[in-house]
Amino acid sequence: FRLISDFDAEARKEAGDGYMGHWGGDCFDRVICDPTREQAYYRNSQIFELKTGKRVGSFSPGISFDDMSFDKYGYLHIHFNPCFFGQGVGRVDPGRAPQGAKAKGEYKYPECPYDYGVEARGWLGILPTKDQCGAKGFQDGLGVNMRGDVASESNIYFVPKWEDEVRGEALAGDAARLKAGVWSEEANAYNAFIKSMDDARKRGEEVYNIRHLPGIPLHGGTVWTYSRNGELLNECAVIAGDLINGIQMDEDRSVYFVNSRPKAYSDKPFLYGKGGIIGVTGAENRKAHPFTATLIKTKPDQKCNVILSNAKVPMDPLPKRPADMIALDFMEEAYMGKGSWTWVEGGEWIYAGAGPVTSVGCSCPRQNLGLDWYKRTYLPEAYRHSIGILDSNGNLIMHLGEYGNFDDAPGGKSGTKVGGQDIKMMLVRFISATDNYLVYGDWSEKLVSLKLEYHAEESVAIGK
Repeated sequence: FRLISDFDAEARKEAGDGYMGHWGGDCFDRVICDPTREQAYYRNSQIFELKTGKRVGSFSPGISFDDMSFDKYGYLHIHFNPCFFGQGVGRVDPGRAPQGAKAKGEYKYPECPYDYGVEARGWLGILPTKDQCGAKGFQDGLGVNMRGDVASESNIYFVPKWEDEVRGEALAGDAARLKAGVWSEEANAYNAFIKSMDDARKRGEEVYNIRHLPGIPLHGGTVWTYSRNGELLNECAVIAGDLINGIQMDEDRSVYFVNSRPKAYSDKPFLYGKGGIIGVTGAENRKAHPFTATLIKTKPDQKCNVILSNAKVPMDPLPKRPADMIALDFMEEAYMGKGSWTWVEGGEWIYAGAGPVTSVGCSCPRQNLGLDWYKRTYLPEAYRHSIGILDSNGNLIMHLGEYGNFDDAPGGKSGTKVGGQDIKMMLVRFISATDNYLVYGDWSEKLVSLKLEYHAEESVAIGK
């Protein structure tokens, strides 16, 4: 054999000091900005300067974790993975990185315990979350405001007295796959989860479950809020059910979260009948209903629940207003009746078109929104290959971007160069922002940093 081309060698040469290994092309390209130091953390480890794109090094806390977020004091908050490390959120201080870390480019930060945190697993003061492993091994978001208040997403799967029914719902997509002859291990995983919950209760440990209240989901995504010193503010500040795809929190303690249910327009989901095959006409082009999720902002420091029309504990009467969202596992006409209607109680506004997210089955392909210090929201909009930018009242400021492949996108051979404004993108999942920069990963093939400029700027002196 004769070596024709070594793509790895080419990549190393092109990246130079910025080489960080292979690009994944997968769905785990998380992006988090450190606004105080103007850096970006990619895939929870690689650190880049926002201004220059220079790779600073890599970060590892030495544990398994899902999400992280910075506050304005420069502290980094880390949401542990409950399956591979344990429940909790910890806080570390990048400003006290050990001497010599910069030279090596390998960073580990000392803990900055929460005042009211608890000691666990070698940490002195963590937030004791109620995360459960369930059908998957990760949680779905962590939001920290400038003050350092924390919003932590926790998936709750244990529903006492309804284990069998919940099991059937949780495995609906996998049952369909099994029927079609596709093997799935999810059923065995769920049985193991229920056994682990039973074993924990026998040992006298607390196993959390959502209270059985009328109309609300009894399992799935919840959000809990904590003050910057670690005191619990709101147990289940949000009860949304399946699935939450990313959260943030502002200084008024409003929670922003994406729920995997399409926004309702009359009695139909957003983008109803808008899907099809380009170039095919007539009866052969069967109308499809693209699946999108909904962004919800809660009222400040108040609880927010998603109300289901078919809840295990029925609400009677149901809200009299039209539905806010449609709860669908499969985007088919047969599932779009009033039994799929849902309402948002405690929400300030909702916005349609978030994605990419999944409607059923494996939820590993996920996304996360960005929120900056001006309370502007940056939302992935996969259905139109763009990023939606909203003001604090939920008004659309603009759609940023349009369709482009790897070569068309910024940095590609035919894409816009540094300073250009012709932004093309393929599939954006994770977004983070500061007051000066917007950063996103494009299909885990590239990391893009955009400089935010303003039509008018003014500086004022701060009095003594």
